[in-house]
Amino acid sequence: MIKSSTVIKLFIYYLFFVWPLCSEAKDQTAWANQQLANSIQIYEDKSGHKSIDDIRLLPEFEFKKGSVYQNFGFTTSAWWVKFQLTNPLDTLQKLLLNLANGHIHDIQFYSISPDDSSHYSTGNHFPFSSRPIKYTEYLFPIELKAGAGAQYYLRLEKKGAELNAPLIILPGNYNYGENFNRWNLLFGSTFLYILILFITFCVIRTRVILYYFLYATCLCLYMASAKGITFSAIWPDQTWIQTNILELSKHLANIFYILFVLKFIGSNKKYPAINYFLQACIILCGLNIICRLTYASSNWISDILMMRFVQFTALLLPVADAALIFLLFDAWKTNKKAEVMWLLVLTIGLIIPLLFLVSLHFGWIPAQPFYPNMLVILFLLEIVCISIIIIYRYYELYTKEIYHLREITLLRRKAVENILLGQEEERIRIAKDLHDGISLSLASARMRLSSLEHKLEEGTQKKVLEDVVTQLGQTSQEVRNISHNLAPLSLQHQELTNAIQELVYQIELNDSNMDIEFNFTPEINKYLSLILKQNIYQTVKEIFNNILKYASASQIIVTLDQHQNELKLEVADNGNTYDYAKSILDSKGVGLSSIQSRATLLHGNFEAKPRAGGGMLHVLSIPNSV
Repeated sequence: MIKSSTVIKLFIYYLFFVWPLCSEAKDQTAWANQQLANSIQIYEDKSGHKSIDDIRLLPEFEFKKGSVYQNFGFTTSAWWVKFQLTNPLDTLQKLLLNLANGHIHDIQFYSISPDDSSHYSTGNHFPFSSRPIKYTEYLFPIELKAGAGAQYYLRLEKKGAELNAPLIILPGNYNYGENFNRWNLLFGSTFLYILILFITFCVIRTRVILYYFLYATCLCLYMASAKGITFSAIWPDQTWIQTNILELSKHLANIFYILFVLKFIGSNKKYPAINYFLQACIILCGLNIICRLTYASSNWISDILMMRFVQFTALLLPVADAALIFLLFDAWKTNKKAEVMWLLVLTIGLIIPLLFLVSLHFGWIPAQPFYPNMLVILFLLEIVCISIIIIYRYYELYTKEIYHLREITLLRRKAVENILLGQEEERIRIAKDLHDGISLSLASARMRLSSLEHKLEEGTQKKVLEDVVTQLGQTSQEVRNISHNLAPLSLQHQELTNAIQELVYQIELNDSNMDIEFNFTPEINKYLSLILKQNIYQTVKEIFNNILKYASASQIIVTLDQHQNELKLEVADNGNTYDYAKSILDSKGVGLSSIQSRATLLHGNFEAKPRAGGGMLHVLSIPNSV
């Protein structure tokens, strides 16, 4: 069992596993980070056409005081960041300038030495494959000789989108590869989970699972983009993908989350205005995606218009979440389901990172380097929590289905019992009518005719009367036999095994050539109800009748046993074989059809098949649940 303290430690570790390393590295370069914070300045190039030479000629008052956690918000301008460093130590210092934002596609870095020579320039666009250091964030190498200084410029542009530039100076030996591998491991595990979700959808095939799978996929793309991992290895030269996938995945995730929640709680016609608003949000997010894709390749929309549209759709995210909270709360008040309550709590919690994102996008809060890590962990927790909610919901549905199946089974069992009980009652009624009515009438008629027989003289008439009296006696006996077969008194007063033994004795008494062996366990009788006893007894009689009439058998072996899951009756003989499937279709199969009907009513199974050594084997199986 995992302790809660362990979970908290793991959470804290993954939340800040980049930031602590950076903090430790910053301690080694404290002098450089201090100089960076004191000297950093920014300049807004609204035209976006100024070169490095133009910027260097600008007077100091054109620049504004900047921050190492600079957040420009939504902007259509190009921004220049200027700072200077001087090595106070007596050794060569190799440093790394870390720009902790991996999705800026238009970036330039310049190092200007005192002799006015440009030591390093990245060019206009900065694809992953041409970065000086292959890392998801930007790492620019800096070298300062003992006592030497230099001035540095960064040009950043992200037309119509949110732009932030948190800067940290790290030592040249900073182990960025370990960080990169950790993030790859984390996102690799996440996408493996997405694959499991896809397989789950292929099995279950419900819209709730589909929307959740698409939402989780888009959210994982967003998190990977936030860390600068998306397509860095798949399509490293297409920088517009790295830049735009962040916005595209964010709005796609919003669309699928709205659809997921609406499908999860079912249709709500009480608040049509909210439903129309959410539909409008979906349409606007879709338009944002289309505009973003086409704008990236053709720039058919002005930068200002695109920025305003992006700002508007960004503001819609927390508003749409608030609408979902209202619908979830109403659904929870209506049905009081636990899974709806937990999804409500989760959606309320989701509004916090959404407001945080909006504040970050609009430049209302500084761009701390650990913000992407925090968002990644929060969204990962959200995915896990929603998974738990869905698992709980389907578990509830499964348990309810099992409960309903049990209810249906009980109802079927009662229905079968009622049918069989009705049949037995009808048998008893007919048997009683035969015994008390027709049988007595025949006996009375026979007695009256017998009295006349003594009054007649020897001759033809007396002979005919004797024959009539004999036939009446035989008919009366047959009626009594039929009455006994319909409702054998032995089953009402003794156990089934004794009744079958009595039947075996009668058959062997009437046919001296017949050898019948009956095997059973004494405990079998305690498992049998009267209805089950009646039907098993009738089945044994039907099988015996078929064997005696058609099989020409000399030996019968009857086995009645209680197995782990079923009650099994086996009747084997050494007589002639027959085709069971064909026999139930002709006149010879009337008894077999009756047995099959009883087995069906008892939710059991009956089959007859030839034995390996000759003869037939009849098997009746009845589940213990009956």
